[in-house]
Amino acid sequence: MNPYHPSTTEEDAAIKREKKTPYPRRLSTKVLSIIALAPPGTVEERLFALMPQADYRRIYTTVSGEEEQFAKHTARATMLRRFRNHYRQILPLILTHVPIEATAAAGKEIVDTVDLLKQQITKRPQTLTLPARPTFLDAAWDAETVVQAPASAPVPSTPAPIRVKRHPLELQTLIVLQGALRSGTVWVSGSERYGNLADHLVTWDEPARIDFYAKHNFPATAGAFTAKLTTLMHEALDDLARAVKRGRAVSLKDERWVVPKITETPIPKHIQKLEAKVIAELGYPPITSLLADSDVTLGLSESFLHYADKQTHGTKDKRRDIIATLFCDATNIGPTKMALSTPGLSAGTILWTQRWYTYIENLRQGIIRCNNYVNRSPLAKYWGDGTTVSFDGMQLSTYDNNTRAELHLRYQRGNGGLFLQHVTNKLTGLYGQFTRCSSPEAAHVLVGLLNHRTDLDIDTADTDGIGDNTLVLGLGWLLGFTIRPRIKRIKYVKLVRPSKTASYAAIDEMFSRTLNTALIEEHYDEVVQLVCSIAERTISPDVVIKRFTSYSRKSGLHQALIEIGRAVECIFHARFLEDPKLRRENHRNLCRGEAWNSMTRQIFSFNRAIMRENNVEEQERLALSLLLVQNLIVVWNVSHMSRAIASLKQQGYKFDPSDFQHMTPLMTHHIRMIPDFILKPNHGIDMNPLIAQKL
Repeated sequence: MNPYHPSTTEEDAAIKREKKTPYPRRLSTKVLSIIALAPPGTVEERLFALMPQADYRRIYTTVSGEEEQFAKHTARATMLRRFRNHYRQILPLILTHVPIEATAAAGKEIVDTVDLLKQQITKRPQTLTLPARPTFLDAAWDAETVVQAPASAPVPSTPAPIRVKRHPLELQTLIVLQGALRSGTVWVSGSERYGNLADHLVTWDEPARIDFYAKHNFPATAGAFTAKLTTLMHEALDDLARAVKRGRAVSLKDERWVVPKITETPIPKHIQKLEAKVIAELGYPPITSLLADSDVTLGLSESFLHYADKQTHGTKDKRRDIIATLFCDATNIGPTKMALSTPGLSAGTILWTQRWYTYIENLRQGIIRCNNYVNRSPLAKYWGDGTTVSFDGMQLSTYDNNTRAELHLRYQRGNGGLFLQHVTNKLTGLYGQFTRCSSPEAAHVLVGLLNHRTDLDIDTADTDGIGDNTLVLGLGWLLGFTIRPRIKRIKYVKLVRPSKTASYAAIDEMFSRTLNTALIEEHYDEVVQLVCSIAERTISPDVVIKRFTSYSRKSGLHQALIEIGRAVECIFHARFLEDPKLRRENHRNLCRGEAWNSMTRQIFSFNRAIMRENNVEEQERLALSLLLVQNLIVVWNVSHMSRAIASLKQQGYKFDPSDFQHMTPLMTHHIRMIPDFILKPNHGIDMNPLIAQKL
């Protein structure tokens, strides 16, 4: 029998002991059970359902030494702090339900010590005898921890037993366990965040390894890879050095970059007149007609599958119910008020439709249909080629007692969640995600690029400062994507030298380090396996990035990815500094993303624009409904703008096709957003012929 594993009798005794404990301790046991066993993403939702409202309000007002506004945002942490005295007493009991594993020697040592502590749950001795001194015990704690030092062994390699105090041992073990879980030295089976990363990677035996190298176009040797990387760095730095010598696009002064500001040419008046005529041709349609036309054009409601059997079911009012529910969710109007505006529709019907038809997968399929439709439009080709997206986030407000409510440090506009969106340069919403304000936004850039499933061939993402993350830049480049973040402190940018012998006379003073190619080559095979796993969708990139950035101690694989990211970042900085066109394109795409966010705020405006759902999936569903309705408006605008331009051309109006690039379908001021939501069964026209017209 393994001495580190407690027997069934001891577990039963522990359970009986817990039943006899007073309410506060039983409640804290329940709290820790939720922390240990709840599925990822549902811990806080289940945890704070246990808290009485009176306790919540009391903690609100008794956070000592803090301002009231800050206290509101730290209330959840304060609730947990209330049970801190009970954690150490019952945490070993909770750990019996968590299967902790390890393969490395350092990890096995931690797991064995945790198992030993579990064994002593009911006995609770003051001291314990260990077969050998754990390597993680801090010598500075010996005065408090060690009772009897190990006797000198006749053979130096033979471990000697050591007697220690249980309480200090528990504390040191749990501290080192926390770090080991974050770094991946130990893992919890079945956990998304703290599971074994190797379980999610592709098989790496010799035949599969060779196939993956060829499939994803990786050089066969590490030396060839680093040679390719340094060559790209050398080319970019050479171009930058020549640009500095010319002194037009960029120059140096006092070891700082001097970059001219981006200037945009004002839109000519004749283009403004053309745009005004096109908008006048659109009329003033009610939102009912607009959504009905887009639904008929895309076959949207007919394609929505029932959640239970994943089949299409034709019912009498299915189309009306789906369109009304989408509008209800996107505008935040609420089922009751929506039912009052829709004859024959009840709030219960809207709730039923939300449950069985407007679920996440159906909404994502609708977004895909919208993007593919606009991609076929000749008018949209004047706005972009469909290979670039703008990635940005905006805060959607929630109530303070919402379990996901957090204060965003950048926006400082009260509690809420973060709605992250990818907007194509054809002005459609490609992908959306709703997450916590504290979640690292850069981790989600690659998720939309990999999972959008549209006909667009996206290879570039423009972001604001949130995308300026070395790890994301490196992973994106390895996956075949170019991440182009806005550089805020551009005049202080430092470069990376490809090798110690590389020299660039005009910019030599701006280098801060040399690329560590030896580190990249050492972990090259691990890097390729991880990248292939992400490309094959066996693991999500945001899980990898969050795992690597959750702990200050970096593994060799993490350090190698950061080194690759530094090289990619140096290439981008050099190109960004020496190419004004790239800076202007980056700025223009980011402005398109802000225009999309402005449209989002105009639509999501009812009920003070506060999201009222607490469930994680419901919040995601509401955000995707908003993204889908925005895309349906863009589909209608693009179709009728094409019709209006063709009509003006037939009337003899003269214009140049290049003028179309200054127009935008991101507008709602011509739409009646609050009508009586009356939708006839056969209402709506097919707009497919409209986008097929020659411009």
